Amino acid sequence: MAINFPNSPSSSDSHTENGLTWIYDGTTWNLQTTIQSGATTFTGLTDTPSTYTGQGGKYIKVNSTPDGLEFTDAPTTSFTSLTDTPSTYTANKVLKVNSAGTGIEFADYTFTSLLDTPNGLTANKWLQVNSSGTALSFVDAPSSGASVTTDDTPPSPASDGDLWWDSQNGRLHVYYEDVNSSQWVDATGRGVSNISSSGSGLFTTKYWNIPLS
Repeated sequence: MAINFPNSPSSSDSHTENGLTWIYDGTTWNLQTTIQSGATTFTGLTDTPSTYTGQGGKYIKVNSTPDGLEFTDAPTTSFTSLTDTPSTYTANKVLKVNSAGTGIEFADYTFTSLLDTPNGLTANKWLQVNSSGTALSFVDAPSSGASVTTDDTPPSPASDGDLWWDSQNGRLHVYYEDVNSSQWVDATGRGVSNISSSGSGLFTTKYWNIPLS
């Protein structure tokens, strides 16, 4: 609501509206504020305890209503005194939120106790997120090339740079991926044998480098 000040006021004129009073100082209307008298001590306030007696070492807090201040015991720094935690400490445990989501509890911290991991440890395995993205699982170490397999048949699947020793024919092969194909290539220098990329076996056609002398 707009305030309707009088026109052409004189210095020291007053104007009261909506319970507020302004005084004109010759240039500006200045709002007048009234300072109410009251208590000058904490115990003199009407919403606080009336005495300090027996309150040594206490803290002040808003009461539960809340409509005033009161003295209370100093806040505790002990973890086990909290209402949503265990009452005692347990050695070699970790903290977690309980299943009800209402408090904190101590629990085992071993890897295999986690709900989203395997129940047992597997030697020489790697951890990976499973295909559904919901848990962890142990898998063989990821292939990065240059792994050597000794067998009568080519290993499958294979990665670029993998090595295969054909134990039946005594030949070393390297898995080679070019722009649009992948295949096992003879790495012995004793001729070339085409091997299917699926690892199903040798093609029947072979090409041999036969020295002339």
